[in-house]
Amino acid sequence: MIGDIKIKVEAYKGVIGEYREEREKLIKTLSEKKKEYYVLEIRKRIEEAISGSDRLEKVSEEYKHIRDEVSKIENHIDELGKVIKSIEKELNGIQKFI
Repeated sequence: MIGDIKIKVEAYKGVIGEYREEREKLIKTLSEKKKEYYVLEIRKRIEEAISGSDRLEKVSEEYKHIRDEVSKIENHIDELGKVIKSIEKELNGIQKFI
């Protein structure tokens, strides 16, 4: 029985490691997307200032798309963080039992 629990603990540690790795990749992606987002935000403001309506529409669409991507990545990172904490909590409970 204790051997089964130790196997479960090791499996949880592996899952936590995978989630942390995925989370780190997403954080890096988020950083890149935010840079893209800020560049588009500046372009949008420039286009608004010179009021080229066709160009402004195109930039606005790109801006919205990147903003949505950034938001989705941030939400995914938050969810992974919650899952990691939940698994760590369960893991701590199991380790106390051993």
